Amino acid sequence: MSIFSPKHISPIGIHFDGDLVSAIQLSGPPHDRKVVAAARATLPLGDDGSLDSDAAGETFGRLFGDHAFKGRHAVTALGPTELFIQNVRLPDIPRVEWPAALRSESSERLPFPAEEAEIRFLPAGEFRQDGETKQEVVLFASHRPGLEQIVKLCQRAGAVLERVDTVPTAVLRAQYDPTGESDGRWATIDFGRGGATVAFAKGDHVLFAKFLPCSGQELDDAVAAAMNLSAPEARTMRETVTEAEQLDPSDDLHRTVIGAIRKPLERLANEVELCLRYFKVAFRGKPVDMMTVAGSEASPWLTEYLGTRLGLDCRIAEPFATQHVTHRLRSGRPANWTAAIGLALAEPLTDDARAETFVAEPRELVEA
Repeated sequence: MSIFSPKHISPIGIHFDGDLVSAIQLSGPPHDRKVVAAARATLPLGDDGSLDSDAAGETFGRLFGDHAFKGRHAVTALGPTELFIQNVRLPDIPRVEWPAALRSESSERLPFPAEEAEIRFLPAGEFRQDGETKQEVVLFASHRPGLEQIVKLCQRAGAVLERVDTVPTAVLRAQYDPTGESDGRWATIDFGRGGATVAFAKGDHVLFAKFLPCSGQELDDAVAAAMNLSAPEARTMRETVTEAEQLDPSDDLHRTVIGAIRKPLERLANEVELCLRYFKVAFRGKPVDMMTVAGSEASPWLTEYLGTRLGLDCRIAEPFATQHVTHRLRSGRPANWTAAIGLALAEPLTDDARAETFVAEPRELVEA
């Protein structure tokens, strides 16, 4: 059954990325989708650098009002600043015992009190370790105050949330085409202002996910420090380079900016390399075929850099093409919309999905 019929309108996919918000709505069958409405905005920050909830809600609300979205039903996601992710190995115990085992396993690893955590999980696969059967599980844990802040921000803007997803699952969903050739093992990096996420999958089945310590904001800070610029000046200057299709070695601005952000990018590549090594050992068999680069920081030259550095077939994400979406958007590259598209494509929740994945409904934040 299709996600939505030819006459049906999808929920609005709302992706928060640092101080950026992207919203998109689709219509039509899987082979011929169209964009109903799409918009992006920069949300105001408070003096402490966090989102100013009241001002952000007002800006976000205008985003809805100024564009032709149909209705206000929406799906949003938790990202690097609201979510803890880790692959965990459990003994071969009944599925019904997993939630309690995961809560016990994660209690000392969480960066916030365990009693304030919402726990969800995705089964990744079954393995043999030291002669014993183990279950590899992707653990998702959200700090309730952060989750509630996202929910309230959406509600303040007038959105009616159908579910709260995760950025890794949304990014993978937007890039999986069941009619295509994406049933092998592949990887994706979502690199945005608020952080970076790497995820591995087989087809549309999530095998591994992790947030990485690098963000567009960190790149801005590096440029500001190297060139003695204000934060807004550094952001504008770096975005000029990020938006370039190719780097120009003879261009002073390109050389200066790349010199300033080289260390953070090398650290990002090193972290991805460590994830690839873990994946190779944990998920024996066929290696990762290719990697895509998505998010607000995605660019052809960054994709080329990571491909060369990691020795992988690396491509920039093309979610509109993958999901057969006709559009005339001029705001950003297609890769910038990946997570928002994945959220718009979210299917209605089943009972199993409520129980086993981090898709908590704001009206009923229950334990897994």
